[in-house]
Amino acid sequence: QMTSAPLTTASAMPTVLSTTTLKWPSNVPLADSEAFAFQSLFKLYGITFNTQSNEVPCQQAATKGLRCYMGRGGLSDLFLIDQPVLMRLSSADGKAYSAALTALNHQVATLVVGGTVQRVSLSDLANAWLGQFVVIWNAPPSFKSELRLNQRGATVAWMRHAMEAVDGVRDNGSDVFDAALERRVRAFQLIEGMQPDGLVGSRTLIRLNLRTSKGNLPHLVTEKKG
Repeated sequence: QMTSAPLTTASAMPTVLSTTTLKWPSNVPLADSEAFAFQSLFKLYGITFNTQSNEVPCQQAATKGLRCYMGRGGLSDLFLIDQPVLMRLSSADGKAYSAALTALNHQVATLVVGGTVQRVSLSDLANAWLGQFVVIWNAPPSFKSELRLNQRGATVAWMRHAMEAVDGVRDNGSDVFDAALERRVRAFQLIEGMQPDGLVGSRTLIRLNLRTSKGNLPHLVTEKKG
């Protein structure tokens, strides 16, 4: 449950701090950290986070057609996912809090921490990060769990359409995950720097979303690939 401390309004712009030291603002209740972080993420997707709702943030996202993917990994995983994330961090005195990572390159990370924007070095971020993150993403229809060879359903048909837009291979629109589709998925994963296992879970679908979004999704990484 959040405290009664006010959060930033939808129209309010966060204050930009020039500091390069990652820290939680001393004048903001630490108990509100997750609410501030989700509010920042929701805003990037053009939706409003209701601070008074009894629904947990991921339930609120679901009502807007979005999903939460909760993962664990390193900075290389965040470069691959390339969408803003909520990060679980630890303060210098060992207290856990959440912040929204909104921009990332190989030198600097930009976070919204308790309503303030902080630009920090990657080493500073790595020292504070617990390796846990949450991504808000647009899941395809009927997606429930990892897809693999010989499965069928609406998500497979959606994936075929998305793959056609990415690799240019004309598809028959079948809802069956056959060997030919698996080979295309492996090739896509290899090109994207992912493990080419042919399995289609949340991370592969998130990458497909980015490749077919036509600029409609927020990106995390701010530097172009070489």
